[in-house]
Amino acid sequence: MGAHAFIVGSSFLQSRNLLAIVHPILRQLMEDSGETVNLAVLDKSDHQAIIIDQVQCTQLMRMSAPIGGKLPMHASGAGKAFLSQLSEEQVTGLLHRKGLHAYTHATLVSPLHLKDDLAQTRKRGYSFDDEEHALGLRCVASCIYDEHPRTVRGNFHFRADFAYHR
Repeated sequence: MGAHAFIVGSSFLQSRNLLAIVHPILRQLMEDSGETVNLAVLDKSDHQAIIIDQVQCTQLMRMSAPIGGKLPMHASGAGKAFLSQLSEEQVTGLLHRKGLHAYTHATLVSPLHLKDDLAQTRKRGYSFDDEEHALGLRCVASCIYDEHPRTVRGNFHFRADFAYHR
């Protein structure tokens, strides 16, 4: 078994209860928004968001990401939602280890700009990816907490283009 398969499997097993609780909510979000909705958890081994569940919409033009697919922390709605829950020192340390790779012209590659974006995310309560990971793709994401207010279990994210069209 490859390392990636093991990590995905472990994340899935740790998140089984989360899936049972959240999947109906993902379905409702998909129906309300008309967009594909994903559930991601934080892979602490390499600090990326891993998609563990998805409810696909029926639109021809839709976001498609595989279960087990990884999203960069600084260039995705899911990743930035997770980053917004870290302290300033933790974010700085992570940026020093991982760097800020540019996926598109809109990717936040300046630590200062990313930290400003994370401050806005904390204030709003959700993150926004404005074509930072893929051109033409805008996503929103929000963290899901367990019974302890500061313990993030995962987050959901979906394409945000509907906000501009509906």
